[in-house]
Amino acid sequence: MQRVAEPAGRAGVRKAVDCVAGPVGAQVSQALAPGAELMVYGALSTYRQTNPAALPIPLQARSLIYETKTVRGFWLNRWFGTASPDIVRRAPARVRDLVADEVLSIPQGRPFPLARFAEAVALAEAPAHGAEPLFVFGDGRAEDDG
Repeated sequence: MQRVAEPAGRAGVRKAVDCVAGPVGAQVSQALAPGAELMVYGALSTYRQTNPAALPIPLQARSLIYETKTVRGFWLNRWFGTASPDIVRRAPARVRDLVADEVLSIPQGRPFPLARFAEAVALAEAPAHGAEPLFVFGDGRAEDDG
């Protein structure tokens, strides 16, 4: 929690996004300033999880009540169904602009030709694997093939 809270200074972290959920999501929630908002858009902690006790985000009731923190979910598929067609059409350009202005950054993927599918899947399933596998189509060569 200290690594999350320190860079924000005295004002604290006002907004956070979480794609892991579970105990990690709880730690993110605890690091937030009073009145802050946590948006949960994924549950990577539940990947291949069969133990129902491991699925919840264990939140502190006092954080929600006395510190008036807010937790809300976001599911892109639902957003597509509820947002106006005009907003949906404008969204990719807005994201592109945010990346161009360096407000958002897109992590670089690790290119794999389709012929190395099994290796790419093994990398994706490895813990702390770094860059995500990215299938490339074309001459069949990946960046690290030489």
